[in-house]
Amino acid sequence: MATRRKFGSISIIFSAAVLSSAASFLLALITIAVAGRMGWGLGEYGPWLPLIGLEYGLLLGIIIGAIVSWRKFHSN
Repeated sequence: MATRRKFGSISIIFSAAVLSSAASFLLALITIAVAGRMGWGLGEYGPWLPLIGLEYGLLLGIIIGAIVSWRKFHSN
């Protein structure tokens, strides 16, 4: 039972981290495209914005996944 709970927690954290990183990456690409079309300058952060989105999305996903798994497995 404890092994199943650990595997479930790890899979929830991993999937939340991957999904939030992908969402942040896509949001950064959309931001770059919209800013380019509107003529807005993103400065030196423009080319790095997708990588910044990946990094912060990963950290956010780990935190969200940990909260979700804690609430799921400690609600009983």
